[in-house]
Amino acid sequence: MIYIMGDCHIGANRRNKMYAQKIRDSWAYIVKDIAKTHRERFGDHDAITYVFAGDLWDSDNPRPNDLLWVKDTLNSIRINNPNEIRFILIPGNHDRISIDGVCPASIFKEEYEKSLYAAESYTIIEELRRDFFISYNSYTEANTRLYLIPYSGMLLADLLEVKELVENDNFKGNKILVSHFTTIDQNKFAGIVEEDAHVFDPYDVIIAGDCHICYDRGRFHTTGSSYMFNVDELYSKNCIPSYVEVNPETGSINRHTYPEMKPILIDSEEEAIDDDKMYLIVSSEAVAITKPNVFLKYKPVNLTEGTSEELDLDSVEIKSVNQDKIFGLMFPELSDDERMKLKMFAKGEIEVLDVISGIKIPVVDRTNQISEVDLNAEMEGLIDKEDDF
Repeated sequence: MIYIMGDCHIGANRRNKMYAQKIRDSWAYIVKDIAKTHRERFGDHDAITYVFAGDLWDSDNPRPNDLLWVKDTLNSIRINNPNEIRFILIPGNHDRISIDGVCPASIFKEEYEKSLYAAESYTIIEELRRDFFISYNSYTEANTRLYLIPYSGMLLADLLEVKELVENDNFKGNKILVSHFTTIDQNKFAGIVEEDAHVFDPYDVIIAGDCHICYDRGRFHTTGSSYMFNVDELYSKNCIPSYVEVNPETGSINRHTYPEMKPILIDSEEEAIDDDKMYLIVSSEAVAITKPNVFLKYKPVNLTEGTSEELDLDSVEIKSVNQDKIFGLMFPELSDDERMKLKMFAKGEIEVLDVISGIKIPVVDRTNQISEVDLNAEMEGLIDKEDDF
């Protein structure tokens, strides 16, 4: 079986210092759970293939301890399981090849040189090799072939150029594109191409990282993410830690989610009655935000339908906005009381009861991080009109 993850963002300290360790622990929990569940379903002799479709790390120059955390976790899975295990890593826009030509995933190359592990256990797609595309940037298992295209600043051009190569590939099984991008249908702000574009004609299935939501529509699927990285993702119904499973015999796609990692807002510990749930306890001393904060606001270029132009970065401005309106736009499905508690979470003292570790994590004053909320709301397409703040 083939298991595809994306947007793990190990080392995302700059995004959310309050649970940088939680991000790592949740990722490790999922990758280990994949191996455990696979053995329970298929026994010890069926191979396990992991594909990390971009942004395994949050940076192209991650901290050494974050590099080693990933390396040691994957190596331990490989060593401690009787199944044959393969890892395929491609860079995303966060952990892409840096200016000095190094990709974080290259940390596994030293394993080849030391001959401690078989080279075929780790496949690192650091660049698009068009001259050897079918052999170098693809992976075949049973009746399914994955076409692996790493992120680049010219990804749309890459997709167009590779299209002909894939069309001329005589492989008769299921053709699945795995890459790191967002379609306009998934997110009109971050998307680079419409889902009905001809670049996708050769593929039976398209699986892409970059958009953190769980999205399964027709041939198109997102990898999802291994955790929620901002307040809006924490409460979005579409952001649930997940991965997608590919059956290489049939090419069918199945999404596995971890809803137990989603928190439930409560007022007191007595309400935390289910040991398998994660709860957020809001301190009675916390106060709602009443002062405007500074947020980023995009004023997107007026695009005609069917175009895939990028945002005019010159139109990005910083504004002071009313947070009541921001939270109302972001979370229309919540009641006023729920939105008030959400603002208290953003500002106040929180205890997180972690279902994985069982540890309560106290958090104090997230004021400096709340400015990411509006930016992510933009990227989710939740603020798409010219609002008068």
